[in-house]
Amino acid sequence: MRGYLYLIRSYNCKRPYLGSCFDVEKRIKEHNCGKNKSTKGKGPWLLDKCWVFDDIVKARKAEYTIKKMKIKLSAEFIEKLVERPE
Repeated sequence: MRGYLYLIRSYNCKRPYLGSCFDVEKRIKEHNCGKNKSTKGKGPWLLDKCWVFDDIVKARKAEYTIKKMKIKLSAEFIEKLVERPE
């Protein structure tokens, strides 16, 4: 089953949020309903960019690796990391 890495933004929050999931539309709705502790009360959240992976394990690995870098998140930077061969 495919996995997705997504970057969402909100005008009410200076920092974008990076996450991974099976269903991006459903996940963004969850963010906007306050079901995620990290994004609760900071929405509305809008999809900035989405990357498709062969499976959720690869998407979660990419999310973990990028978050561990503690960098300023941007779609352009993540694009370079995701497209880079392992």
